[in-house]
Amino acid sequence: MDDCSPVNSLANTPTRSPDRSPISAASDSRCYWSDDATSTLVDKWGSLHKQKKLTRNKWEKIAKVVNSRSGHSKSHKTALQCQCHISKLKTRYNREKSMATSSQSTWLYFERLHNFLQSSPDSSPPLASALRKRRREFPPEVTSRTRNQEEEAMSELFRGMEMFTNAYKAAEESKLKLFKDMEKERMDHCRKIEEQRMDFVMNLLNVFFKLDGGDQGNP
Repeated sequence: MDDCSPVNSLANTPTRSPDRSPISAASDSRCYWSDDATSTLVDKWGSLHKQKKLTRNKWEKIAKVVNSRSGHSKSHKTALQCQCHISKLKTRYNREKSMATSSQSTWLYFERLHNFLQSSPDSSPPLASALRKRRREFPPEVTSRTRNQEEEAMSELFRGMEMFTNAYKAAEESKLKLFKDMEKERMDHCRKIEEQRMDFVMNLLNVFFKLDGGDQGNP
């Protein structure tokens, strides 16, 4: 058994020989991972895995949580052992994934690891792959219907913009025509007033001329 090798249950713990040294026994205790300890490790690691790289401090916190749970006190785990165990679990996950889907795999931790790893930024597919996958998720008739709906929506938008442009143009032309008509009426009114003023002045001058001519004719 190499260091940090995952063990899925207490039943899988190798029987200790009476002649084993205390160092060997301690090593077995440190390397043993029960289902409860592994489950705690996966849950705590899963809550932090979205970070691109977990620091040593983070791994120490994970180990502290694993060791603080009841039943784990006899199998103290270090940060390095937790990191090593997660690495082995991920290797097992990749192997299970290559052989079966999440609905077919019977491995205890497959579904949880699948949810955590699939939501990881590092495991996200490129944009082009994501778009291709999205297109594959919808049947051709749904894609065609969606495209037609988008084209109809764009046509409605263009028609609305055209109607607004025409209405705005008509309103501006109406305002311009009204301004021209008002200006024409103002000019006509000013011209009539000027003509009346000139007529009044001419009539007044004629009266003065007549009065002046009459006075000169009488000695």
